Amino acid sequence: MKLIKLLLAISFLVAITKTTFAQDTTNTQSKKPYKHYIGIAAGHTTGNGISYRYNQSRWGAQTTFYTMRNHNDKKLSFGMTIIYKMIDRRKTGLFMYASNRYQNYKFDPFGKNSNYSSYYNNKHSGEWNQGVGIGIEILALESISMNFMGGFATYEDFDNINMTGELGIYYTF
Repeated sequence: MKLIKLLLAISFLVAITKTTFAQDTTNTQSKKPYKHYIGIAAGHTTGNGISYRYNQSRWGAQTTFYTMRNHNDKKLSFGMTIIYKMIDRRKTGLFMYASNRYQNYKFDPFGKNSNYSSYYNNKHSGEWNQGVGIGIEILALESISMNFMGGFATYEDFDNINMTGELGIYYTF
C-alpha cells in the first residue's frame, strides 16, 4: 500500500512539473509581415475616405481619397502619407509620418436655380494641409489594424499651425 501511495505521489509531482515547464516556453512567433492595408481613414492632414497603405519593411506609403457630389455640394479630399516604422512588435507598432492633404469644396446653399447661384458657383475653396507626427498601430484581430496618429500640422496653405489627429481602420493582407 505504501508503495502505491509513493508511486502516485511521484507520478503526480512529475505531471505537475511537466505542465509547469511546458508553460515556461516563450512564444517566438513573430508578427506576420502584412504589406497591404485597405480601409477607411480620417484626418486633417492624411485625408478622409477610402485608404490604401503599402508597407515595405520599415518604409510605407498611404493614400486616402474621398469625393462627393450632389445638387448643392462638391467635395474632394486627397491625401498622401509617408510612414517610417520605428518599432514593430507582434500586436503593436510605433511609427513616424509626414502627410499632405488637398481638399477642395464648392458649396451652393441656394441651389442651382437661385439668383445667387452664379455668385457661389464661382467660389472654390481649395487648400493644402501638411503634417508630421507619430502614430500607433494596434493589430486588433488577426487581420484588422487600427491606427492612431497625432502631431503638428499647417492648415489652409500654411496660414495656421496647430496640432492634428488622424485615425484609420484597415483590413491587412
